[in-house]
Amino acid sequence: SPLSARHGSAVVWTGAEVVVVGGDSEGPCPPGTDCLRTPRPASEVVAYDPAAHGWRALPDLPVAAVGPVGGWNGTEVVVVAGGETLALDPDADAWRRLGRAPRIGDSVVPVAGGLVFVAYQQPAQHAAVDWLLDEAGRWSALPSDPFGESYDRSVAWDGTRLWLLSMAVENHFAAHEGAASRLAVLDVGADSDPGDGSWEVVDRATPPLRYEQDLWWSGQQLVVTAGGHGGVIRIYDPGTDAWSTLEAETASCLLPAAGSGPEWVSGGGPSLVSARPADSIASPCSRLGGAGTTWDGAVR
Repeated sequence: SPLSARHGSAVVWTGAEVVVVGGDSEGPCPPGTDCLRTPRPASEVVAYDPAAHGWRALPDLPVAAVGPVGGWNGTEVVVVAGGETLALDPDADAWRRLGRAPRIGDSVVPVAGGLVFVAYQQPAQHAAVDWLLDEAGRWSALPSDPFGESYDRSVAWDGTRLWLLSMAVENHFAAHEGAASRLAVLDVGADSDPGDGSWEVVDRATPPLRYEQDLWWSGQQLVVTAGGHGGVIRIYDPGTDAWSTLEAETASCLLPAAGSGPEWVSGGGPSLVSARPADSIASPCSRLGGAGTTWDGAVR
């Protein structure tokens, strides 16, 4: 990579390239230590083309930022940094400013007509924490989820609806062994204003899930992937209103969920790869590292 070592960057897949934006170029604290460190916001932007195995430089981010949040809206890399909304066509020579941004979460879900920015937690006062950025660069708040104070929130898009997995605060502390979460759905179809709707509760007590529950849409069902904390892979079929389980085995490396669009990979036991036309179990990931290794991403 042409970049110096860094972390806290926005990483966006465009369908052809991986775009890396900004980040913190100050070294992290080593594990098990306590450091006095001053973040060094970065503005460099580069793209990696996996087909050509090559990097190229893109125009710098106008606002150097640690922890920018970004996504691909189909034509542009959209990034929220320093309270601003910025957009870049990878073939263009400059970023364009779309205005100020609300306080957003760090998870991005592409939907028809824009990007939904999802918060990891919702406070008890039911303030709006999830936001839609439409193709015109306008922000609108999604309805507050119906579950009150929540953690480990994750959202998936099925083409017309948003599905929300939201764990109660009292269950969050037991989630290292598995605890019930909650499931709700919101209609945000092409003719719907997401701010005018409300979440419909589908399940107030899902089968037990672990920390960092991650929700995906695959085919005609929802999948809650096993991630860096192990556990099992849960599947929910909206057509039958039924949950099923893919049992995980003991793994020598634990992959979190990672993916783009309809394809994703999940570890934490078997490495389950979703790539139409059918889901499949990939080869064990033990060859990637030693026992106990935790991976922060997936290579396809």
